[in-house]
Amino acid sequence: MNQKKANILSIVEKILLLSILFILLSFLFSTMQTLKNVDNLSASSFSLYDILFIKVLFYSILEILACIGYAIVSRKMRKNNQITTLHKFGNMVRKRVPQTIAIILLFAFALFAAIIYYGQEMLMFYPTNSKESNTYLSKRDSYEKILITGKNGERYSGWLHKNENSKKTILYCGGNAQSSAATMRDYDMDKLWDSFLDYNFLMIDYPGYGESEGKPSEKTIFSMMEQVYAYVNGNDTLNEQIIIMGFSIGTGPAVYISSKYNVDGLILLAPYDEARSLYNRYINIFHGPFSSFIRNPFKSKEYAKQVKTVPLIIASKDDEVIPYELSVNLAKSFKQIPTFITMEGLHHNEILSDSMAIGEIQQYLTKIE
Repeated sequence: MNQKKANILSIVEKILLLSILFILLSFLFSTMQTLKNVDNLSASSFSLYDILFIKVLFYSILEILACIGYAIVSRKMRKNNQITTLHKFGNMVRKRVPQTIAIILLFAFALFAAIIYYGQEMLMFYPTNSKESNTYLSKRDSYEKILITGKNGERYSGWLHKNENSKKTILYCGGNAQSSAATMRDYDMDKLWDSFLDYNFLMIDYPGYGESEGKPSEKTIFSMMEQVYAYVNGNDTLNEQIIIMGFSIGTGPAVYISSKYNVDGLILLAPYDEARSLYNRYINIFHGPFSSFIRNPFKSKEYAKQVKTVPLIIASKDDEVIPYELSVNLAKSFKQIPTFITMEGLHHNEILSDSMAIGEIQQYLTKIE
């Protein structure tokens, strides 16, 4: 093989090697961007996990093709007694082992930290929207679409199930995958509204959920809930009694709002003491300095100390998402001893519609009256 062809092979080999690295870095960057902008998926028919699966498949195909091309070119170079770039790199590494190990460890730590920092969004928030449910509710007189403007002009959207004979309201903070329209439609189809006695029922979507603007985070959700509470408290057709109700992730903002205002009641379904406990259930590393990596702490156990009302807590020993022990830990933080109901045999999402749980909520509401 002449020198010209050898030079061409060497150039092609370097281009393919750079392509392999570029594809890998592109995948990492694209994935982090998806996690950072997870709220943009709220109006999409694809879930976050669908998008991530498509990205993994697409970039894997590109990476495999690039690797195959590199293997072919490298083989031809070895037959021509040429030294590949990887071989040269290996020789260099062997001469500088300590420096190479230090660089690899530093890079690995930086990559790990980035994944942990941005990957929390997947554990905490799962924005959804249901156009079908919005259409369903808009055709029924017992539902009213509510729009609330935030401090910075952002718009929050949600739905109110109206009770024309009552001025009492349950303000609901949903779970990490609940949108107001879909939740209202589910309650309507399951005929659960009578379970909430004569209360109005209001749910405003978190930022990035449903048709609400913004991006979900502890800061934006707390700010939104303050605006929602102000809306209800300033509405004479809704403010005779205000009960805060939270489920799962929503128990965080529910406890926060109850700590700031003199609400008439607080109902917590599958609550947790703080986000760090949840994160450590999945990746048990958030201790000591790593605690500073937590972006949305949701320290309910701290806010619970300021709650004046007696809460109702319903938790299941068989909850696969929020460990029962976290609900017990939270209960210990309230000034007033909560009414704590322990369920057995119920999975996480079953608590919302379980007849015994609904019965406990009815009893709690009756006592408030």
